[in-house]
Amino acid sequence: MKDSCAKYSVDLSAYFDGELEAGEEATLKAHLEGCSTCRERLDKMNLIRSAMSGFGKGALRGQGSVLESLRAKLEEETGTRRKKNPLIS
Repeated sequence: MKDSCAKYSVDLSAYFDGELEAGEEATLKAHLEGCSTCRERLDKMNLIRSAMSGFGKGALRGQGSVLESLRAKLEEETGTRRKKNPLIS
């Protein structure tokens, strides 16, 4: 993240959660129009939210662990596969 964007970090999270007041939201939106770094960060947050919406449904029906469901959903949403790491199951 660029140094100039550091002050928007908390506001970006609050905006993502729908917790900014109107004036703060307008200021952040103006920043987002000119800042590809913060727009990309917001896009990633939205991608993660989308990937997580229902990741545990299969696990709740006994079709694997929540972690396995999350990994599969993230791989599906991002089009990438995670390399096996013997230290993390």
